[in-house]
Amino acid sequence: MQLDINTVILILFGLSAFFLFLSLFTKNSAKRDIEELKDYSFEQSQELYRLRERISSLETFTGLPATQTFSFTSELRSLSELTKENIISLYSEGRTPEEISIFANIPIETVQILIDRYIEESTK
Repeated sequence: MQLDINTVILILFGLSAFFLFLSLFTKNSAKRDIEELKDYSFEQSQELYRLRERISSLETFTGLPATQTFSFTSELRSLSELTKENIISLYSEGRTPEEISIFANIPIETVQILIDRYIEESTK
């Protein structure tokens, strides 16, 4: 049983049209994945803040000197773009810099610098 070339072409064309329509109607999971990554990053920042607070309280309790000091400029450079986006989105939602500082485990001065830069860029 042989299929002629026209039948094969029609079958292939039909399959290609089917897969084209299928790809148009499937949901794009990239946006969902990005949101999940942002949420995970934010949760990790909060957990890091809680751990640093716990370490700080333990150092105070035991009388040991603080183990780390941060300069604001070096910390500002080391912030990932995702963290910066989280800070700006929290600010856009109406959160205060103090709240953002606590949630993101970043010094308030660093948060304020990011917000000031965001405001300057948006007014240009």
